[in-house]
Amino acid sequence: MRNILFKRMRLISVTIFVMGTITASLAYAIDYTRRPNGFAITSRQVHTPVDGAPVLVADIERYQKSDGSWRLTTTYYNPDGTIRKVDNGFGQLGRGVFQVNEKATHLNFISPMSPRAHVVSASDLRKDPNFVREDSVLGYKTFVSRQEEEDGAYTEVYRAPALQGMPIKIVFSSEAGTTVIEPINIALGEPSNTVFTAMPDYQVNYEVFENKIQAVEESGKQETAKQMRQELQNIKSKQ
Repeated sequence: MRNILFKRMRLISVTIFVMGTITASLAYAIDYTRRPNGFAITSRQVHTPVDGAPVLVADIERYQKSDGSWRLTTTYYNPDGTIRKVDNGFGQLGRGVFQVNEKATHLNFISPMSPRAHVVSASDLRKDPNFVREDSVLGYKTFVSRQEEEDGAYTEVYRAPALQGMPIKIVFSSEAGTTVIEPINIALGEPSNTVFTAMPDYQVNYEVFENKIQAVEESGKQETAKQMRQELQNIKSKQ
């Protein structure tokens, strides 16, 4: 049980980065002509154990352009409040989603990203089979989806149509406690280009995505794996 909980908490610790991939995936399936808003969002990740006080896990800064491009900086903390590490990632339309590996000085390619910006509507979020209710986060209307586990643990994701359908809040609850990732400030407006040009132009490493393709193929989804390989080849030819 402890191993299961540890894996879940590790999953939550990288959820904010994965949000970028979620947004990229939505862009493949949804096509709208209305131009979305650009914005900056500062979030905080806090874990409250069942028998203890809340603990600050991370601070997250995300800059989202109206064309769908984004940059993410996550600062993780030790239990004593000192900084444990800082992670950076970004998504560029037509190029892909990347995680910056400063130690190895390369960019980990995470996934492709649609070459066009899209807007996610309220009606589409209601169609989510896990949709349970509407809510409000810092004044923004959100649509909450809920995923429950057999052991009673659950994850709730709050997506905001006004913010490109972004999951702006996540609540994960288990017998170990509750982890909440939620915004403390949201500012509408196109982020400065300097935010994005500050990202390093390292050599790209495709190993992470190639491993995903292999896993998909081993699961029996041959056609999906084939499409992913074609996408990867197209992206490599443009780098």
